[in-house]
Amino acid sequence: MSLAAPRIEYHSTDDLASCDRFGFWADELGRKIGLARYDSPQRSAFRQSLNILDAGPICVMRAQGSGVDLYRSQHSLFKDAAEYSLQLVLKLGGEGGSLIEQGHRKTAFRTGDLVVNDSRQALRLCSGQATDALLIGLSAPLVTRWLGPAEQIAGHRFDTQRGWAAMLAGYLRALQIDHLATVADPRQQTLVADHVLSLLSFAMAQEGLLKDGREPVSPRDQVLHRRMLACIGERYTDTAFDASALAAQFNVSVRYVHKVFASAGRGSTFLGTLRQERLAAADRLLRTRAPSTTVADIAWQCGFADPVNFGRVFRQQKGITPGALARKSDLIHEASPSN
Repeated sequence: MSLAAPRIEYHSTDDLASCDRFGFWADELGRKIGLARYDSPQRSAFRQSLNILDAGPICVMRAQGSGVDLYRSQHSLFKDAAEYSLQLVLKLGGEGGSLIEQGHRKTAFRTGDLVVNDSRQALRLCSGQATDALLIGLSAPLVTRWLGPAEQIAGHRFDTQRGWAAMLAGYLRALQIDHLATVADPRQQTLVADHVLSLLSFAMAQEGLLKDGREPVSPRDQVLHRRMLACIGERYTDTAFDASALAAQFNVSVRYVHKVFASAGRGSTFLGTLRQERLAAADRLLRTRAPSTTVADIAWQCGFADPVNFGRVFRQQKGITPGALARKSDLIHEASPSN
């Protein structure tokens, strides 16, 4: 089965009359994100662009344009906030500083700084002048596996001049959204996401934010876990594939499979990992399907033996039914100009 590369969504005010730009963007963004307030000190010369790439376990966004002052009193409604629960914000450029308020923290940051926000918490963001920022949404299962409960770091600013935070900021700057859009293999997408989370976990530990009292993982289990993940990536389309099949392939017990995922997988489970692999593949196929391909066809192609169960699980995880996502993607493709 060929893999479709993820699509970049392009949003911009450049094609609008200057007098309409702020009103359109405030209304469009307010509706998508669920903002209580959206303003800009540069209304008369307002411009914004936002490029979005949903790459499996992470969502990469590049925002450029005028300064903004926004307030969100509820959890974000944008880009499946329940799925991408944590967001890294790296200020790449722009004049002056910005301010983020979340939880009990009020944090000022400038170009080169890296801050964290929690999509499930209220947020105020203020940037007085034009800015350029990279935003990385991290999936909730990934955050839980690497960091555990991470609400406490909302609004935290990392020192990107030293240590692991400097390495993390450098890695994020190197994440070119156009290049990442060519990565269709879910295993490679997961590898990129794991790189980001591993560096973030090291940066948190260095700044005393991560308390991990778990037993150290043996090198053997670390290697075995990586091989098991690769095996899942190769066999997730098989509806009969389960923990017993994985155990047989590696000549270990089913109990040991679960132990490896709990320890080397940082609290993940085999079933949860397999399900996420299948859902990620289904999401990609639903967004790029041919008109003759049904939702049931995609369910089977991604390893779901029961289309009804697939629909229930997909909606539970993604917040939208497979059919609704397919119809939405069809409309986007019909509206897109032909190449």
